[in-house]
Amino acid sequence: MILLILLPVVLISRSLAQDYSIPLQWVNTTSSLSRNDRIKLSSDVLETLDPLYSSINGTIPALQFFENADLFIATTIYDSLAASESNRVASRGRFSFITGQLAPETLAFGVDLVWGIAAIEAFKAYNDTYFLDNAVAIWQTYSPSVITQSDADLGRYGRNDATFPSTCNGYSNAGGVLLISNITNPSLIIGTTGTGNYMGLSAHLFNLTNQQMYHDAAQLSMTFIRSHLLNYTDNGTIVLHPYFELIPCQPIGGDVSSLNSGVYLEALSTFAYATNNDTLMQEYGSNFLIHLDDSNDDSDRANQFALNAMKFSPWNSENGVVREDPSNLNAGAPLRGALMRGLYRHWTHSPKDSEIAKVIKAFLLVQYNNLQNNVQFNTSRYSPDWKGPPMPSLIPRGQLNALDVLNFAIGVEGDPPLMVTTHSLSLGHIIGGAVGGFVLVAIAALALAICYRRKTQSRRNNLHYGNSETIMMNEIVPVPRNQGPFIEPFPPPFPTLDLPNSSKLRNEFQHVSATPAAVAHDSPPSPSPQPPSPPTAPQEHERRVYSDLSLSIPSSAPPEYQTVVG
Repeated sequence: MILLILLPVVLISRSLAQDYSIPLQWVNTTSSLSRNDRIKLSSDVLETLDPLYSSINGTIPALQFFENADLFIATTIYDSLAASESNRVASRGRFSFITGQLAPETLAFGVDLVWGIAAIEAFKAYNDTYFLDNAVAIWQTYSPSVITQSDADLGRYGRNDATFPSTCNGYSNAGGVLLISNITNPSLIIGTTGTGNYMGLSAHLFNLTNQQMYHDAAQLSMTFIRSHLLNYTDNGTIVLHPYFELIPCQPIGGDVSSLNSGVYLEALSTFAYATNNDTLMQEYGSNFLIHLDDSNDDSDRANQFALNAMKFSPWNSENGVVREDPSNLNAGAPLRGALMRGLYRHWTHSPKDSEIAKVIKAFLLVQYNNLQNNVQFNTSRYSPDWKGPPMPSLIPRGQLNALDVLNFAIGVEGDPPLMVTTHSLSLGHIIGGAVGGFVLVAIAALALAICYRRKTQSRRNNLHYGNSETIMMNEIVPVPRNQGPFIEPFPPPFPTLDLPNSSKLRNEFQHVSATPAAVAHDSPPSPSPQPPSPPTAPQEHERRVYSDLSLSIPSSAPPEYQTVVG
């Protein structure tokens, strides 16, 4: 009875606490640049990076392995938003190098999960199942690094029988991704970024294949994050702890970073969309009064988390510019794009006239305009420090983070539709058109009534395309259809795919084999059904996720991890 009385109070207080106003201190929240100009700015940055790639391993040596994954993602996103395939051949060649560099089964690092997200983005950009097969293989390789429900129930990590508590503070430890999953010397530290990435990759794969095990994996990791990693600051803002140690059952680590908030926001928004915004109230039950970020649906949670991320003072300046110190690798420039991508992902999933979409768009354009004010004159060189000043020489990390923002500016505000001038109509044509229009209206009304009766049908049977801002001359692009509070602005998800490895993948998630799948290599494609080719018009594609390097590494982390990140 007490719970029933308190629930409305909590819901009302949460609702009143959400402030969707755009702060008056934010500067330059709009942009008048045309879509073509925005595309050129991103293209120019990519051109500055092209000469830096190694022909030996397909990466830029000045960037760490996980940073190269972010760059791969940003490159494929550019092609998606610009309706281009200019980087398709190079992306496939570079990815073929990458598959041989992923950690072996005996020593899996959560940081590498970002390459699974990279494969997903490439699949969306190029409709090439080679990338989807690799995303599945990467998921299989790193699934043994997850604390399964069976592991948690037994209090024992299945790969080497290391023991830990079944629960911490009354909540199951299932769903966390180990920072290092070494069979002989495992770390019992859960990495927040790796767990968020695993949740995100699982949500993407569920969205694309409709296989239940991906849903279960995403939900399990989300439950772990919400049970153990939420960090309630003094002013009520919710961010994430960087790490959680299973023994002695507590969060560890230093300052919070925008990286983890961006990763989790993207994963949460993707999962909310993939599950058609299913309510999770029944799964959390009595946790509701403890997890004050809970609400009736995932879209509300994602909205709240996005607002927190955009207004959290430790990494946002008063004028809205992200200000994390770029001299600190773990809290600065190389990881800043995670927040941008998480916000853009949520923007693509939200109705464009919603309050949260307006705030996100303003925030992204603040970063966009600030970059233009701090670019080196007459060059495409961007500073890693978004507060300036401009850089006299090219710094790859500055280019990488600029590219994220420049890309999303293409997506949030394109050119208006081009109007086609038509010839004059005679009176007969006008009358005929009026009668025909009446008939069409009647048919449309009937169709709407039928659609309303069928509203419970899964939205996966529908394809969603870019908004009307992307319509080009002589091209017909359907306007996106709003399914509840979420909009999918690009052709996938496709109907359920019968993937080459699907028979193996149907094993229960709790019993994923410790032996990883061999990463798919560039070989003749398997005779699996091909998804429909995407339309050629410019698309607003979804956005993505990253790595397990969130903050300063805790002193209790194993020495192997220090070596990897150093």
